[in-house]
Amino acid sequence: MKLRGALIVTMAAFLLAACYGIFEKRTYTDITRDASYLETVYVAEIPENFALSCCEELRRILPEAPIVMKVSAVGELEHLARTSRQRVKVEAVFQGEGVREGEELYLTESRWNLYPNLYGFSMDRGFVNLMDTGQPYLVFVEGQVDGLGERTPVYELYGDTVIAPVFSYRTHENRIVETDGTSTYVPYHEVSGNEFFAETQAGVDAFLMLKEEMFSLYDSSAFGAAVMSRY
Repeated sequence: MKLRGALIVTMAAFLLAACYGIFEKRTYTDITRDASYLETVYVAEIPENFALSCCEELRRILPEAPIVMKVSAVGELEHLARTSRQRVKVEAVFQGEGVREGEELYLTESRWNLYPNLYGFSMDRGFVNLMDTGQPYLVFVEGQVDGLGERTPVYELYGDTVIAPVFSYRTHENRIVETDGTSTYVPYHEVSGNEFFAETQAGVDAFLMLKEEMFSLYDSSAFGAAVMSRY
C-alpha cells in the first residue's frame, strides 16, 4: 500500500509538472508570435557595484577566451526553451581556431532567456542589448556546444560572469532609467537603443572602459570609435 501511495504521489507530481510546462510553453509561444513583443518586456539594469566588479573581472579573463572574433548579426533573436540565440556571420577571427571567416553560426549564452514574472515577461541579456541585424560586434567565445543536430553550429559566449562579452562597433546612447529601489527591472522599450543596461553612469562608464580596452587589444581600427562612444 505504501508503494502504491508513493507511486500515485509521483505520478500526480509528474502530471502537474507536465501541465505547467505545457501552459508555460503556450504562453511563451504566444508572446513571441507578436512581432512587437519587445515593446512589452522588461530588462534588468545592473547595480553599480556589480558593474564595477564584473567589468574588472572581465578585463582580466577576456584575453584568455579561446575564440575572439568580429561578427555581424544576420538573424533576429530566437527564443528557445530556457535559452536564446542569434545567428551571426564571422567577419574576422582575431584569436582561436575552429571558425572561419564567412561562416555562419549561432551565438548563445546561458543567461540569455525570456521568462514570465511579476511584470509579465522579462528578458535576460547579461546586461548587454541584443545584436542589431546587419551590425558588427566584437565577441568572446568559449567554444562550440551541442546544437541538437542542427546544421548551423552553435557557439557559447565566454566567461562565467553575469555580463555577456559582446561589444558593438557603433556608438550608442546608454540611457539610464530610474528604478523604484525594490527592483532594477525597467521597460525594455525605454532602453532599447542602449548597448549596456546599468543603474548608474558609473556603471555605464565601467562597461565603456572595458569596451575600449578590448577594442584596443583586438581591433585597433575600431578603437577611435570605441573611445568616442564614451562622450
